[in-house]
Amino acid sequence: MLSHHALHTAQFDQQSISYLDQGQSKSSILFLHGMGCDHQTWYRNIINLRTFHRCLAPDLPGYGKSIRTDKKCTLEYYMEMIFRLAEHLNSGPFHLIGHSMGAQLAVKLSVEYPSLFKRLVLIAPAGFEKFTLAEKTFLLNLYQPDLLRHLPMQEYLNNLKKNFYRKEDVDHDLMDNFIRIFRSNQFPGYCKTLSENLKSMLEQPIFNHLPRIAQPVMFIFGRQDQLIPNRILHPHLSLAEIAQVAYNMIPESQLQLLDNAGHFVHWEQASTVNQSIIQFLK
Repeated sequence: MLSHHALHTAQFDQQSISYLDQGQSKSSILFLHGMGCDHQTWYRNIINLRTFHRCLAPDLPGYGKSIRTDKKCTLEYYMEMIFRLAEHLNSGPFHLIGHSMGAQLAVKLSVEYPSLFKRLVLIAPAGFEKFTLAEKTFLLNLYQPDLLRHLPMQEYLNNLKKNFYRKEDVDHDLMDNFIRIFRSNQFPGYCKTLSENLKSMLEQPIFNHLPRIAQPVMFIFGRQDQLIPNRILHPHLSLAEIAQVAYNMIPESQLQLLDNAGHFVHWEQASTVNQSIIQFLK
């Protein structure tokens, strides 16, 4: 499995970022994972796409092998680290593929550094849904680090399963990886990272950035996504509404809504998603 391949590490001053590097093509893809995840969530995509592109999948700081520093794990910090990684790799311009928080980060990167990125694939992107101040406060209270640290492991595993339409698609490696984190001395830092991620995401929605995107964009959503929109706060808002509004704001864009897939649409419908990506990046 890809997760068993050794990761590379890029060092910047007192900071470092670990990343998977697969494939020999001159065309390069940077994969940006979502909140609470690491590079392993791209396994079913890279195993196929590495035939056509060099596939680079970092662990964002605070996750996987990219350890926390004294820096807060905000979108701005992640932007800085990905930009420095891109310079270190020296194989751009890159295609950007992001999932959830990673897609929100991809939009910000593409707007900030338009010459560095060629095409964007935004998979179940976060940052489009609008929240009131009261709704943001509600969500932030749920994600206080001390509260997260004292939740039972089963609560986390149940939340992991909500990412999938078919519960049998929850891979054992993904489950085992989280269980290892939960039982390790890294868990308090993991909880802090989750809290800082959510706060930054809520403070920096990307909806108004969409018209500024210069690159071609492909949106991919799973129709049975249980996380977008927020089912508790926005029960009357549909995924199709969010997706269509975002799609309409970018002239050169494509939109796919895939059946039998949830928030991890790139995992559950990997074959379809991979083929769409191959065609889009040609």
